[in-house]
Amino acid sequence: MWFEYRAERSGTCTVSTCNAADHDTRLAVLGDCNASSTIACNDDGPGCGGFTSALTFQAVCGQTYLIAVGGFNAATFQGTGQLTLAQTGPICPPPVQGDLNGDGVVNGADLGILLTGWGTSGAGDLNGDGVVDGADLGILLTSWTP
Repeated sequence: MWFEYRAERSGTCTVSTCNAADHDTRLAVLGDCNASSTIACNDDGPGCGGFTSALTFQAVCGQTYLIAVGGFNAATFQGTGQLTLAQTGPICPPPVQGDLNGDGVVNGADLGILLTGWGTSGAGDLNGDGVVDGADLGILLTSWTP
């Protein structure tokens, strides 16, 4: 089973089925769908009963992680349980309104994205009304980074 998690903090993140599943679990955290992007994995966490699992990794604010929950083998991969996720560290700063390319500033690059989407419902619809228009341009210009 796969889950997607977008980090709300930068810091230690704990993912666990420890003592909360009725079968032998395995956990993995990946940066994307490639096995080579594995960040952390665990089978039979220390102090976890019933062969359940727990892992920690250092999450980066705003980064998306894939969490895989599986089992040891075909005979023990099914069952019920609870997956928990806890994260410490400072909360991510709020996104800059109008920052369409996610670089932390509102400038000409964002204006280009907005203008490319003009008249559509795509990127640049900052007010969520379904069309990129003058209202969105006003929001972008109000947020312009000097």
